[in-house]
Amino acid sequence: MPAPEFSILLDGEDLAFTARHFITLRLPEKGLVVEPIHEHTFRVAVRIRGALNDVGLLVDFHAAHRLLAEILDGFRGRCFLGENQKGVRITTDTSCIRIKFTAVSLETGEETEEDLAFSHGDIVPIKWGNATAELIALHIASRYYEKLKSAGLIPADTQVPLLTLTLEEYPGMKAVVTL
Repeated sequence: MPAPEFSILLDGEDLAFTARHFITLRLPEKGLVVEPIHEHTFRVAVRIRGALNDVGLLVDFHAAHRLLAEILDGFRGRCFLGENQKGVRITTDTSCIRIKFTAVSLETGEETEEDLAFSHGDIVPIKWGNATAELIALHIASRYYEKLKSAGLIPADTQVPLLTLTLEEYPGMKAVVTL
């Protein structure tokens, strides 16, 4: 018999949050455009793979779920913003973060000037430059992986792909990242 592989899957209605974002994308006919800010109810599922410990357990379901839920709770009602996002001017002072860009409707092509102000607590910065579903998934997975390690739920010396996070933006449209 081949050696068994083990994993746990965390998903469910309680692993969802509503947040806003907007992305810069490249359209063949227009070049770089920034879409209008909009909201999604993002849904998250996580698969954790690895070896069983000395009591036959991969990861405590409840502890792993609690850590993921804590991270997702921190995103509720906030706006994901790509740091150094192309086509977007971001200024920061002690009272707010101001975002200016020309939004282009992907449905109509209509352009509108956006000048938005957010409190610092309303923004989730995405350090990779654009708040796409793929990079939001990477942001969440990275935070979750570090929390699992710091809580001692996964070994610090793990060498195999351990965590796969799926972020659903719309039903049937999902970004998947594996760490």
